[in-house]
Amino acid sequence: MLLWTIQPETVWQILIRDGIYRCDPKNSECLAGDMDFISSYDWMVEQMERRVGKRPEGVVYPVWAWHTYGWKHKKPDLRTHCFRGMQGIHACIEIDIPDETVLLSDEENWHYVLNAWFFSAAKSEKDYDRAEVAYNAIPENEKRKMKEASWERIFDVNPIETEWYRQGCYVQATFWELKLSQVKKVKWFGYGRLRHRQLCAAHRPSGKEKPCEWREDEAFSAEERRRSFER
Repeated sequence: MLLWTIQPETVWQILIRDGIYRCDPKNSECLAGDMDFISSYDWMVEQMERRVGKRPEGVVYPVWAWHTYGWKHKKPDLRTHCFRGMQGIHACIEIDIPDETVLLSDEENWHYVLNAWFFSAAKSEKDYDRAEVAYNAIPENEKRKMKEASWERIFDVNPIETEWYRQGCYVQATFWELKLSQVKKVKWFGYGRLRHRQLCAAHRPSGKEKPCEWREDEAFSAEERRRSFER
């Protein structure tokens, strides 16, 4: 399965140094600092262990990537405001991972989990109002169980778009770990990208002058990956 994970420069350095990358919660803006989504991420971990398999030893949280962006299964458009506003140097890493190790979910509906909202199956305003009335009528001690069960609807990523509801436009992927051998391409973006082009040109095995073309637009060997950050 082709996926695209957006990662800061430091993650790429870890990947080429160790040959494998696993999420470090201390460096995740969603798991540290002012944003507290730990319970939501814990729920996703439970779902992955049920649907994909147990975590490898030492893994705490999964790695995240894009599968579909704007209804299309292709690399996200890095010119959009979502990525242009990111601070520092980042890499869009194209990876090929076995399907059975990946859990897909709807990125927009994931916000029901992040915000601890009930996610009804309604596909119209009338159905939504009816579902909310039914949900609010149940005892408080049963609401959490019903709410968490409703979140499992985020794993339906079949494209739907109506005036009231949408799913499948943005599909995210989670998997336990990223291996260097799974990398197909890398595209750098963000402030300081020129420095990476210069660095890449300085360490090109071929010595050609075109900066970073071999890393940005073409598949490359493991040896070339390692050389890309040699100082």
